[in-house]
Amino acid sequence: MTSFRASQIAALVESGWAQCRSVADAVARAGLPPLSVGYLQNAFTAERWHAAEMAVSALRDRFSAARFADEVAYGMVLVPDPDQLDTRGRMDGPRRANRPARRSHI
Repeated sequence: MTSFRASQIAALVESGWAQCRSVADAVARAGLPPLSVGYLQNAFTAERWHAAEMAVSALRDRFSAARFADEVAYGMVLVPDPDQLDTRGRMDGPRRANRPARRSHI
């Protein structure tokens, strides 16, 4: 597995989609697969991973001279099928209240 692919998978399985219990439960109730290393390793073809790596590289290159560019983490983001789990609107209080603590980068 490439370094890009491995780092993106690691970031995704540590995201709120996987780590926030209430969000992970909502994903499961919607019938979507949980974000796991195994799932992500097999969900996308090598060509898709390569295309994602090229897109991320292009974004880094494009904005490399921008202020604070060295503080930005470019990477993949997974968006659920809105017909199964629509995240565009407000989420109910209990789902928002059960989020993991934020990590400080300072």
